[in-house]
Amino acid sequence: MIRLMIVDDEKKTREGLEKHLPWRRLGIDEVRLAKSGTEALELARSHPPDILLCDVRMPRMDGIELATVIRHQLPSCKLIFLSGFADKEYLKSAIQLRALRYIEKPVDMEEVCSAITEAVTLLHREESSRHEVVDGELHKPADKEITNLKVIQIIRYINDQYHDPSLSIQSIAGYADMNASYLSTFFKKETGQTLNDFINETRIERAKQLLRSSPDKLYKVAELTGFTDSTYFATIFKKYAGCTPTQYRSGASN
Repeated sequence: MIRLMIVDDEKKTREGLEKHLPWRRLGIDEVRLAKSGTEALELARSHPPDILLCDVRMPRMDGIELATVIRHQLPSCKLIFLSGFADKEYLKSAIQLRALRYIEKPVDMEEVCSAITEAVTLLHREESSRHEVVDGELHKPADKEITNLKVIQIIRYINDQYHDPSLSIQSIAGYADMNASYLSTFFKKETGQTLNDFINETRIERAKQLLRSSPDKLYKVAELTGFTDSTYFATIFKKYAGCTPTQYRSGASN
């Protein structure tokens, strides 16, 4: 179960986000609202969030103060900040807190969806790492989260472009202004995962969401997640999910 908390002192913003975002499609199971930092901390005691979608400027306790406490209590919580002010000091603090995004108001729903997708993908990847068995021993992920801004930029780009069949190491290298060979080595060193694996996992996680929430036929799910060949999609899906797309959809509907 993935829990998300929206914290904003503007009622219109927090209720608008709750009402208009496709939470199930984004992989979010539970959404909680708080109108202040203090209320959010109280709520977090009983419903600890996996993702914090938080306004920066709020009375008494601002979003940076709140996120600092949440980061201490819940180190793996993903932080997404909202702000009506292009304030460099706040942005600097957000980076120090390893926030995934800093989204300026008025809120662009597509940008928020992209940020949440990125957070959900990272959560799933971390969960998979915690349960991956290598040579009979539990493989433990690195204690630190990804802090390199270039890696975050690359992950963000993949989460935005996973549906594009032309997405590749070469196209990502062009976007990141890096040599393709160096990019592969760099990404593996920083994340412990190959770039191709991350692209495939991102696509398969999105495919799982579609299989759970939409009636689209398998070839359409394949197209929407960047695969031009539905047979190849099924092969990759089984490799990463451990079952066929049909079996996954059947199990999800039970």
